[in-house]
Amino acid sequence: MKEGIREFKIGKFDAALIQKDTFALDGGAMFGVVPKKLWLKVYDSDEQNRINLSGSVLLVKMNGKNIIVETGIGSKFSEKEKKIFKINNIKSAAEALSPFDLKPSGIDIVILTHLHFDHAGDATVETDNGLEPTYENAKYVVQKTEFEAAMNPNERTQASYRREDFLPLKESGNLELIEGEEEILDGVKLIRTGGHTIGHQVVIFDSDDQKFIHIGDLVPTSSHLPLPYIMAYDTYPLTTLEMRKELYKRIVDEEMNVIFPHDIDQKIIRPWEISDVLD
Repeated sequence: MKEGIREFKIGKFDAALIQKDTFALDGGAMFGVVPKKLWLKVYDSDEQNRINLSGSVLLVKMNGKNIIVETGIGSKFSEKEKKIFKINNIKSAAEALSPFDLKPSGIDIVILTHLHFDHAGDATVETDNGLEPTYENAKYVVQKTEFEAAMNPNERTQASYRREDFLPLKESGNLELIEGEEEILDGVKLIRTGGHTIGHQVVIFDSDDQKFIHIGDLVPTSSHLPLPYIMAYDTYPLTTLEMRKELYKRIVDEEMNVIFPHDIDQKIIRPWEISDVLD
């Protein structure tokens, strides 16, 4: 495995998890009501109680299309913010794609599970002409309810949404808003789950009887698989719980493999491991 890259197949599709950056968030916030004594058994923390996380981008090549899920944090943070969030190892879009002989202009579709800065930060980039889409030829697919919530945050959610990450997408015409469940390409289905945010969505890839689900921040790392391990960042935690139960059953029944956005080890969990959680 190349450093920071995990390559695999989804049926006929070529896929790769690319570590676009690393950052750290408060461990207590990341594990919610779970006591530190318990979550420390599955995740180490630093002296400031932060846990290290990966900002992973999923690249899928299929039927002549190049798709990415998530964009990473990007380079628009100040030095002070980088220190607060322990942001390191930032790769530009060009650097992340170069091992695959791709350029940002060669990406056709960008799927964002939601619009928090650690997922949508590199959706836009500073240029001589101001902020522009990083992937200039791509359509960015987001749930309509998510975009509306991001544009109208409340006191609890405003720190996670940065308009400069997504408003330029609307102004440039690159933004595509969908509602609910939609198959945007043959073998690529988006499902709105809510929970983490009101418009959070997951992505299911299906090829040659192989299914993979990018589960987004409904389950941010493989260490968060137990049902009670729900982030304090979740806007609707009880919805997260119910959607986890529903999706876990579907994952087992349909034999899906699970991809996580923030797993520092870039793990892919097999369906029988989800079955173990449900037992």
